Amino acid sequence: MHSSAPPRVSVLGAGSYGTALAVLCHANAPTMLWARDPVSVAEINQQHSLQRYLPDIQLPEGLSATASLETAMQHALGNDESPAFIILGVPVAGLAQLCTLLSDFLPSTRKHPVHLVHICKGFDAQSGDLPHVIAELHTPHHDWLHHGVLSGPSFAIEVAQGLPVALTIASNNTDLMHCAVSLLHGTQARIYSSHDVIGVEVGGALKNIIAIACGIGDGLGQGANARAALITRGLAEIQRLGVGLGGLPETFQGLTGLGDLVLSSTSDLSRN
Repeated sequence: MHSSAPPRVSVLGAGSYGTALAVLCHANAPTMLWARDPVSVAEINQQHSLQRYLPDIQLPEGLSATASLETAMQHALGNDESPAFIILGVPVAGLAQLCTLLSDFLPSTRKHPVHLVHICKGFDAQSGDLPHVIAELHTPHHDWLHHGVLSGPSFAIEVAQGLPVALTIASNNTDLMHCAVSLLHGTQARIYSSHDVIGVEVGGALKNIIAIACGIGDGLGQGANARAALITRGLAEIQRLGVGLGGLPETFQGLTGLGDLVLSSTSDLSRN
C-alpha cells in the first residue's frame, strides 16, 4: 500500500554501520536508534556522538536513541498513519534473537506496511541459512510485513562523513524498495533496486573470504599481481556458488558482488 506520509524509521542496533545509516535516514524521515548499552544511548542523546564506533563524527541533534526496544518499535509503527521502516543493524549471529524480540511488538493487523531491512553479511554458523531465511523464520507472516536487504561497497565512517556511496536494496516487495529509495537516495547516496535477494546476500558474505586472503597475501609480501588474481578468480568462484544457491549471474558483476569485493580487498579501512 502506498502512502503519502513519510515513513517512520527505527534502526535496531547502534553499531558503526547502523548509526551511519540512521544519520542518512534522519535527513528524510523521523529516525530513532535502539542500543542495548545505556552509555551509548546517553552519549547519542546528550553529546550527539558515538566515539566508540564513529570517532570525531557529530551526529544530528534531532537523531534520538533509546535502550528500550519497545520504544524504538513504537516509534517506527506510530499510529499506523505511515509505513514503518525498520533497519536490523545486528550481525548474523544476533539476527534470529532480534527478530524474535521485535515480533512481540508487532500488531496483529495493520493498514500500512512494515518493512524489515537487514544489513548483516554472512551465513548462519549452525544452519548455513542466509539472513533473509533467518528473518522470515523468526517473524510472523502478515501480508503487510516485508523483508529486504541493504548491501553494497561502503564503510560506515565514510557514510557518516557524508561522502558519496552507492548501495543496493533487494527485496521481493516493490513497496519496500520504493520506500528505501525515498529514504536513502539523494545527493550523497545512490540506491539501486534488485529482486535478487540471494545474489545480493551471497556476494556480501563471500567477499570477506577473498578480502582476508588478500590481506594474507599482503602480509606475505606477495605483491599487487597476486591481489589482482585473488580478486578476479575469487569473484568467479563467488559467482559460481551464488548462482548455484539461486542468485542471478549479473548481480555478482554489480555493487554487491564486484563492488563490495574490490572495496574490502583493496582498502586499508577494511577490517578483513
